Amino acid sequence: MNQIVVFPHQSFWTNFYTTTINALPPNLFIGSSSIPLKRLYELIKQVLEQFAEMVLRQSALSLFRFNTIARDTPLSKYYRVLEGIGAIVFDDSVVDRFLLDRILRASIFDNILVPLISPIERGEVDPDDLVENQGWHLDQINISAARQKNLRGRNVLVGMLDTGIDVGHTEFQDKKIYFQRFNLNGEKVITNPHDASNHGTHVAGLIAGKTVGVAPDAELAVAAVLTEPTSSRRYSGSLVQILSGLSWLTTELFDPAFPETPGVDVINISFGMERQTLYFYQAIASCRAITGTLTIAAIGNTGRFGRNLCDVPGSYDLVMGVGGMKKNQNVMARSDWGKATGNDELQKPDLCAPGAGLISSIPGNRYQLMSGTSMASPIVCGTAALLLEQEPTLTYDATRLQAKLLALTSPFSDPDSVKRGGRGMLDLSNI
Repeated sequence: MNQIVVFPHQSFWTNFYTTTINALPPNLFIGSSSIPLKRLYELIKQVLEQFAEMVLRQSALSLFRFNTIARDTPLSKYYRVLEGIGAIVFDDSVVDRFLLDRILRASIFDNILVPLISPIERGEVDPDDLVENQGWHLDQINISAARQKNLRGRNVLVGMLDTGIDVGHTEFQDKKIYFQRFNLNGEKVITNPHDASNHGTHVAGLIAGKTVGVAPDAELAVAAVLTEPTSSRRYSGSLVQILSGLSWLTTELFDPAFPETPGVDVINISFGMERQTLYFYQAIASCRAITGTLTIAAIGNTGRFGRNLCDVPGSYDLVMGVGGMKKNQNVMARSDWGKATGNDELQKPDLCAPGAGLISSIPGNRYQLMSGTSMASPIVCGTAALLLEQEPTLTYDATRLQAKLLALTSPFSDPDSVKRGGRGMLDLSNI
């Protein structure tokens, strides 16, 4: 894992848009202000490759790096471009950090391990009892209001960064699902779709399961990036692994019928780190700036230990952070709350959704109860899919989509929940 992730300084992007985008022939533009995403990603990749090779050539001149780059080896061996997030993955042994940091003013992040926000897992649920027990989370958000308008998430592609998915589960019968696993070095792994844990399949069911999902007709694109078991029976992924999955979600051409519009429509995230870290901020900021795609994330499960412990990326100002609530319409004690990372004027979570004792799919065509904010986040993500079906112009407009989601809330009555629950509880009554 001797890799680093590098984001060029803002001045690099200012120059890129000034000299490259503004110089393009007018016929490449859609309207007067944007170009097809596929073409934009091609241009971003091109300039990042140029930046990477300049860095490597300059690094090779350093006394410390002179013999580390083989003369007959292509420079591309030592880096990989993640154009979907505007970043470059370098082999740390061949780059001069002083050059990157002090001269080029780039942001540099080591390839650390990032844990899954682990839920509380309970016993399996007998499929014969599923009908009786499955629906409190759907009833709680008044899903009937959406169904009365025939909203089911049709023609919406939801992206997931998680442990994977069991595509053979009956919850996903006849559903279009795209899958890609990444290893710790961020490289694609050729394998059949699977779930390293139970978590990804459970989350996917809450988003788009046939009977337990908010948006049962939505399509799924699953990046398996939390695939490494830890000694505490949790799962984690490396920074490079996760960011490679995020770049794939934004740049992959999933539907050949729309060759100029790669990527997913909304993204769900269920991993987290301590609130002061900015490891994911620039990556998510790039996704939002390039495509306008909204990212929705669990806020974290350490709320019982006090305020301001929210996980990132859920606590970032440009991410919709979701807290968890119980069946009695109170915020879960373990649901995090407090100031947003880097923005003390903004409070998190943004809103809350059902998160305690939710039944959903797990591998092997089974069902299980799980509790945590990583169960609440996919409920909101599924709702985003319903809104995107209802109003397709919200696609690639994260600001408007987030505002629409926040408008679908009802206030808490419990004073502690009012303090800890953001805008309120998800309520589709007025969808």
